[in-house]
Amino acid sequence: MIKSTRKNKKKKSIQTKINWIISITLMIFLPIAYVHKRQMLKESGVTICKIVGQQLRPGSSAFRGKQVIVEYFVDGQHYENIEFEPSVPYAIGDCFKLKYSLEKPRIADVLWDEGKQPCMSE
Repeated sequence: MIKSTRKNKKKKSIQTKINWIISITLMIFLPIAYVHKRQMLKESGVTICKIVGQQLRPGSSAFRGKQVIVEYFVDGQHYENIEFEPSVPYAIGDCFKLKYSLEKPRIADVLWDEGKQPCMSE
């Protein structure tokens, strides 16, 4: 019995160390990615995107949630992007404004606050 208790404590200790390493890594790299995205969106264009689907976000139960898949066109090129579920009501097929980087159109943000927009044909 004593041996199994030690193993459990050792497993918990290792898991705690792994969690700390992951947390520190995320604290370093997520802000860098956010700043990079903001810089890319400084020179941006606006287009209309359409919600084409939704999916569950991968991860443990504490972090699970829904994501929506949006598609949009820039200069005739088709793009798809995965966004966190918006706080505004939506349905598949609804259209919203989308701000994209002129340098890399794959980098984009849906402007949920501007509400639903009339859909345009490609």
